[in-house]
Amino acid sequence: MASNVTYVPTSPTKATGLAVAYDFHDADGDSEQGTQIKWWRDGLQVTSINDLHDVPNSWLARGQQWQVEVTPSDGTEDGDAVMLNPVTIGNTPPIARNLEVSPSDPLDTDDLVLDYEYFDLDGNTQQDTVTQWYLDGARIPELDDSSTVSRLWIRAGDEWQASVRPHDGTEYGNTVWTGVIVIGSSNLQPSATAYITPSGNAVTTDALQVVIGYSDPDGDPKDATEIRWLRDGTQISAYNDMNWVPPDATSKGEVWEARVRVSDGLMWSEWVTAGQISILNTPPVVTSISMLPGGDLITTTNLSVVWEQTDIDGDAESNSEIRWWVNGEW
Repeated sequence: MASNVTYVPTSPTKATGLAVAYDFHDADGDSEQGTQIKWWRDGLQVTSINDLHDVPNSWLARGQQWQVEVTPSDGTEDGDAVMLNPVTIGNTPPIARNLEVSPSDPLDTDDLVLDYEYFDLDGNTQQDTVTQWYLDGARIPELDDSSTVSRLWIRAGDEWQASVRPHDGTEYGNTVWTGVIVIGSSNLQPSATAYITPSGNAVTTDALQVVIGYSDPDGDPKDATEIRWLRDGTQISAYNDMNWVPPDATSKGEVWEARVRVSDGLMWSEWVTAGQISILNTPPVVTSISMLPGGDLITTTNLSVVWEQTDIDGDAESNSEIRWWVNGEW
């Protein structure tokens, strides 16, 4: 006898296939031999698949009704036939595959275009598939069911992702995701020029100023500037981002230089170095001068000159030159 006769699976689709399973039992202990299996499709017997436990997949289609009859046999005698109620081949959910967003390395001047392959084992056409776009992890409802994201939505550094949930008019398939797409920048790097005034060399009474030029191939305005001043090769952080170094910050014998870079708000230029400036000696200044002794003199009186001087470099007096004039002549 055949017992526990059942369809496998109990709710078949074209994807799952259709088979019959049962338990064979013989009171005499005989083994199964010559059991007959008959299949009906939509009420018509399909004799070409008699005695097959599994219905070939090519015979299956959504909406068909299949029925099976099992007549057990031990090779000598047939048992009672068991016929199951009809079972209907259900819908196979569609699949979205090979998702791709182009271009693969988008810039902020590109549109994003989603493409994918729709596949339905039952041959059903695509209907009401759901497409969604996500920006930095947040869904953008305005782009639902759109295959394109306009460049107007896109900024450099954005992270975009798309999902597709296919539908065949009956049911949805699994949601499938693209990878995360990071938007690159179309912005071109600005450039800077720089020079220090006074040009050439300076003295300790001079202030140093860096004059900066800016150029951007995109026409973007300057957004930020960074300035670094170096004295004898060592950065002086007190003057970071300052255009001026005051005179009291310099001393004779030092070598100063400035390094500069500029930004258009998205990208920094390369660092550029203004020419080196050497701080030269500042001449001393005579602050007072007198001839001694004062008043009217006689020819036997020695006449001398005394003076006071200052030197901003702190240098002592040495080798000063003295010139005498007599009646306006040297």
